[in-house]
Amino acid sequence: YGVYSIVGASILYPVITHWIWSETGWASSFNPNSLIAPVLDDAGGIAVHTCAGMCSLVACFFVGPRQHRLDRKGKFVKDLPKQNQSFIVFGMFVLWFSWYAFNAGPAILSAGKNESLMGNIAVYTTVCAASSGTTFLFISVLLRKKLPEPGDLSNGILAGLVCSTSGCSVIKPYFGIIIGSVGGVIVVLVSKLLRKLRIDDVVDAVAVHLGCGVWSAISAPFFADTSLHESPSNYKYKYRTCGIFTGCSEGWKYLGSNLLLTLLTLVWVTAIIAPTCFLLRQCRILRIKVESERHGVDIVEFEGPAYNNDIKSRKSTLFNDVKNPSPKITGSRRGEGVC
Repeated sequence: YGVYSIVGASILYPVITHWIWSETGWASSFNPNSLIAPVLDDAGGIAVHTCAGMCSLVACFFVGPRQHRLDRKGKFVKDLPKQNQSFIVFGMFVLWFSWYAFNAGPAILSAGKNESLMGNIAVYTTVCAASSGTTFLFISVLLRKKLPEPGDLSNGILAGLVCSTSGCSVIKPYFGIIIGSVGGVIVVLVSKLLRKLRIDDVVDAVAVHLGCGVWSAISAPFFADTSLHESPSNYKYKYRTCGIFTGCSEGWKYLGSNLLLTLLTLVWVTAIIAPTCFLLRQCRILRIKVESERHGVDIVEFEGPAYNNDIKSRKSTLFNDVKNPSPKITGSRRGEGVC
C-alpha cells in the first residue's frame, strides 16, 4: 500500500493536475494560451475521481477476488458481511459535509469572493447527492425487492457527490437532479458489470469514482451556464462557459477537451499503475497471505476482530488463534516472498 500510494502521489497525480490546473498546463483553464479549449473540471471529476477510480480498477484486477467470493462456476456468491454499518454511514456524512468545501474551494480561487456563486455550488452539490441516493434506493428496491443496506446507500449518495465535481461552479442546481439521478444508475450498472467480469471491488470504488467521475466530465459541457458569474469575462475560462443544452456552440469545444483528457487520464493511470501492481504481485507483497485472509487481517495484525456480526460463530477459532497463533500467520505479510 505504501508503494502504491507513493507512486500515485509522486508520479501519477502531479502530471494530471498539471495538465488541467497549472498555469502552464497545455489544457488548463488557468493558461490563456492553452493548446485546446480548457478542460471544464472545477473540482476534479477527471483529475481526482477518474484518476482514483482507474487506479482502483487496475489494482482490483491484479489483486484478484477475495477467498470464497466466487463459487466453483466462477460466479459471485452472496455479499460478504461488512464491518460496522454505523461507521460507514458516519464516514459518508463526513465526506458529504467536506464536499461543500471541496467543490466551493476551487471556485473561490478562480472567481474570487462571490456569495451567490458559493450558495449555488452548495445547493447544486446537495441536489446531486440527494438525487443520486434516491435513484439508487429505488433501483435497489426494484432489482432486489428489498431496501439496500445503509453502506450501499451511502455509495449511492457518494456517487452523486462525485457527479457534481467537474461543473460545480457553472451548473444551476435544478440540473443536478438529472446529473445526480444518472449517477445513481451508473453506480449500479458499473457494479454489476464488474461482477460479470469477476472483478472484486470491495467498496465499489470503481463504480463510484470511475463511473461517476467520467459522467461528471461528460455532463459538465452539456449543462454549463455563464449566467452564474457576475463577470464572466473575469472568470478563468477564455471561452464562454455555456453548455450544449444552454444554447452555446462553445459547449462542444469543452466536451471535446473533457473527453480527450478523460481518455488520456485512463491511459496514463494504466501505464503507471499496471506495472507497479505487476511488480508488487511478482514480489508477493500485493495481497496478504491466504492464512491471514482466512482468519482476518485484524486478528493477525491487531489481535482483535473487526466484524461484530459473526463473532459468536467464529469466536473459538478466532480467539484461539490469537492466544495460540500458528507459525504460519504470526509473521508479517511482508515476509511472504521476495523479488
